[in-house]
Amino acid sequence: MTRARPPTSAKVIDLNMPIADHAREELVWLLSHDLSDALSSIVGSAELIDSGDLTDDQRRLLAGILLRKAGRLSALVNNAVALQRLETGHRELDIAPVDLRSLIERAVVAAGEDDERPIDVHVPADLPLVSAEAEAIHEVLANFLSNARRFSPEGGAISVTARVVADMIEVSIQDHGIGIEAMDLPKLFHKFYRADRGVGRHTPGAGLGLAITHTIVEAHGGRVAASSRGLGKGARFGFTLPISQPDGRSADVLIIEDEAWFASILRVEFAAQGLSTVRAADAETAERLLVDMAPRAIVLDLALPGLPGEDFLARMSAAGGKRLPVLVLTVKNLDPDEISALEAEGAIAGAREGGRMRTRTPPGLQVLRTVVIADDESSMRLLVHATIESDDYCVVEAVDGAEAWAMVQKHRPALVLLDVQMPGRSGLEVLGLIKADPSLAATRVILLTAKAQETDIESGLIAGADFYLTKPFSPLDLLTRVEEALQL
Repeated sequence: MTRARPPTSAKVIDLNMPIADHAREELVWLLSHDLSDALSSIVGSAELIDSGDLTDDQRRLLAGILLRKAGRLSALVNNAVALQRLETGHRELDIAPVDLRSLIERAVVAAGEDDERPIDVHVPADLPLVSAEAEAIHEVLANFLSNARRFSPEGGAISVTARVVADMIEVSIQDHGIGIEAMDLPKLFHKFYRADRGVGRHTPGAGLGLAITHTIVEAHGGRVAASSRGLGKGARFGFTLPISQPDGRSADVLIIEDEAWFASILRVEFAAQGLSTVRAADAETAERLLVDMAPRAIVLDLALPGLPGEDFLARMSAAGGKRLPVLVLTVKNLDPDEISALEAEGAIAGAREGGRMRTRTPPGLQVLRTVVIADDESSMRLLVHATIESDDYCVVEAVDGAEAWAMVQKHRPALVLLDVQMPGRSGLEVLGLIKADPSLAATRVILLTAKAQETDIESGLIAGADFYLTKPFSPLDLLTRVEEALQL
């Protein structure tokens, strides 16, 4: 795993330079306009809903405003935190070979359909693999594509190209939108900068997106660039990434897993056995890697972006050649026919991600289980309680780590939802106590926290947590995780 380094200095783009007067004004604009606008909408909508004198349509309208504005605030906070972590080198990048062509195609699919602003991809099929973290570069592509559409109010096709330039791959995104004045070009990648002209000032955004993309790309050893022939003449944004070198692709085990944190846990486990690993974030990258490398075994996640794991396994089996041991990982409950199909394609073993198989309660036996919610924020306890409340289990609350541990000892719960940062005993300390008590072996734990760094997630999962949810999370995500944990 590679730690993201602070951005290097650039001739025209230097994020380490003191904030210019214009950038300071942009920061004031952000605080006085964007944040106050979102907060005013949230407070006003909440007060109207609380009044109770509303029709169902009005209530739904106000609830929609609450969700949109809360999402806006969440995005502002997350972007600011993400940039700070990147600039200080506290975000770790899981650098591995990546099939950039398939990554670009997935980013375009994720951008959605837009008949007025279609995205055309022109990338050669034999484009070399790059050395990158797939998740981070997907974020870069998503940002550039979103901007290309946002700043093309009159429509027009958007073109994505990629080519080899020396030992780098250069990616370009060209739009036919409002364009950029020459004096604005050197400032585009500065924090909080938004152009005064065109739709820039009136378009939602804190001016952090391009700063984040710049820092991510430079942490990979690449560079970003922007050009435009002027207002009304479109713009071109581009970035470079280093080509993956063959000497970094040999390993005992090929891990095909799109979740970086889970791949890191597998890497640690294999390293403890003296086995080297290389990770592919998708099946397309794995197919390219297997042309040149000969691992002793493959670990395959079935739920992959792009080509599904089942199809990858079938294609590998159909290609013939040396038959490699394949361990299949999945969160699904596979029925006997699905297991037989995987075995027929060459899988020799299968496991649920997290290492536990599903157990079932005998028919007719109804057991009322206990769930403990531990969080020092009363509003968060209320939200979690309201989300998971069910006739199938009893929910009890704890306001800190000490009370959480007391509740666990008293109720022997089926599930504990722990906030990591609580006064007194932290959530991780309570997790350690649960895992150290053999009588609590059946108790499942979900960690809830605002800390989203991969190292924190890995620490929690290695310590024994079943799932890790970062705040803010959606009620649907929480409910899904609770149901999955109770079925483990």
